[in-house]
Amino acid sequence: MSNRNRTRTEWQLPVAIGSGRIAVLPAILLSQTSLFAAEGLQVGVARTDITPPVGYLMGGYSARKGGSQGIHDPLYATTVVMKSGGESLALVSLDLRSFPSNRVLKTLRQDYGIAHTLLCSTHTHSGPLTWEDKTWPDPDHSWFQETEQKVIAVVSETASSLFEAGIRSGQGRKPGPSECRPFE
Repeated sequence: MSNRNRTRTEWQLPVAIGSGRIAVLPAILLSQTSLFAAEGLQVGVARTDITPPVGYLMGGYSARKGGSQGIHDPLYATTVVMKSGGESLALVSLDLRSFPSNRVLKTLRQDYGIAHTLLCSTHTHSGPLTWEDKTWPDPDHSWFQETEQKVIAVVSETASSLFEAGIRSGQGRKPGPSECRPFE
């Protein structure tokens, strides 16, 4: 289902420890800080595909040589943008081992007015190299630079489609082991 077609209730954020989802992070951050007022909170959520092309060098294991041979699951950048009063926060969860990018942080602050940005990675060892090779396949048009631009674009899109929201907390139990990924 396209993100544009989701209703607000479909964007309810699951809070499951060990699920690998970004949703628990906003609740923790906002419950511990006074960054946002209790009223007037606006939130937006979006996602974009950041899967590199087949053949891109893989990261995660130094013994692995060569590029990817296919795509099992797509990789995403999922964003949550929160604004209240004059404050703003962008949380970006990337299905990557790491993604340090000062360009993303600086651009979101200077060009889009996002005061605080947190880039988080799921730390998959089944994904591409990131900061180790910012030049593939071409130094002027690399996958890393393209991914930076996709992150900037999805945060910008998210920030322009905010809706009124509230914050609630709760707890529950899930019997059995936690799950981080589907096993087939």
